[in-house]
Amino acid sequence: MSSLIEEESKDVNMEHHPSSNQLDEFIFLQSLSLHSAPVRCLCVLNQTDALISGSLDKTTKIYNLNANGKYDFDKEHSGFHDSFIYAVHKNVDNQGFYSASKDQKILHIDNEGNPVLAFEGHTGAVNSLSQAIPE
Repeated sequence: MSSLIEEESKDVNMEHHPSSNQLDEFIFLQSLSLHSAPVRCLCVLNQTDALISGSLDKTTKIYNLNANGKYDFDKEHSGFHDSFIYAVHKNVDNQGFYSASKDQKILHIDNEGNPVLAFEGHTGAVNSLSQAIPE
């Protein structure tokens, strides 16, 4: 087994990996630990500097950036998905966000926190999201 690890490490180009000195430049600012299960996904809403997290606890939580540069909890969305939330993605039109789940659904959640549209029909878990930008 160790020979496999040694072979894989030979293929890693260290030019693209930060040195330990570069990692020391980061400063821990805040921990957001309101979910009751591991967080699976994060998304920043650029128009409001809000942060959305999705979790294995079947909820999404929204945090807003305050004047001190820290995030404050704003609201929780629960009861919309029947299973783990695997992905969240901002709506490119600034009209809320999307969440995707192991329950095979994608939901569009509006700015007030209401599910306004459901995309159903997947035959397995929805693990990721992306949205095309209209021209």
